[in-house]
Amino acid sequence: MQGGRAPVGVLADFLEVEDRYEHVVDDFLRDELNFIVVKSWDAADEGLRLLRTDVDGRATFLVHPEDSQAKFSFDFNESMHHVTHADTVVPLKNCIRVLDGFGKSLEVILPKLGNGYIVPDPEVGRSLALENPDAFFLSHSGECFHNVTVTGGKQRSQGPLSMKRELRDVLLQMGELERAIGEKETYISALGRDIDELTGLLQRLEDEKRESERQAMTPSTPCANWKTR
Repeated sequence: MQGGRAPVGVLADFLEVEDRYEHVVDDFLRDELNFIVVKSWDAADEGLRLLRTDVDGRATFLVHPEDSQAKFSFDFNESMHHVTHADTVVPLKNCIRVLDGFGKSLEVILPKLGNGYIVPDPEVGRSLALENPDAFFLSHSGECFHNVTVTGGKQRSQGPLSMKRELRDVLLQMGELERAIGEKETYISALGRDIDELTGLLQRLEDEKRESERQAMTPSTPCANWKTR
């Protein structure tokens, strides 16, 4: 896809998550974080065409809500579940900062985001899931409680947010290395100038030494009033 039909990234690129909740969000929204964000339905159709004809696999395309073709007009409902333990239960949406135009619309696009809560331990999650069957309760140890189901275990690969953070860390380290290399190059350049100056000084001293030696070996001119016998 080229031009206006090219993807603008995956949904993970449009989110910033508090570090302490990163692994929870990675596990819970792993599929959604890999949604391919495009600017129009035309771009989504082009992506689907490629998947049908040229590339194996499946993907979900998310049309950016600010694009005119999206015709995004859903009403955002501020109503929340009546969740107890409000002092220890954290709404998932409060842990995520949405970038570049999605705003609160993302909670409508992803119902799991609006209905997700982080709980302090599995016991609280299990009891709250029975009291609030439409909500999802995520423990720090990785379990997700929803109605009478619990999901857990170890993911087979890193999530998009973890990879995004690692890439950010690598780019930061590269920047620091480039600055360190720049400082070393400046230092080496300064040493080179010092060496050139010292080499020039040494050459002048050697020239002066040779000139002094030459003058010392040159016979003196006889005095004008000296008479031979």
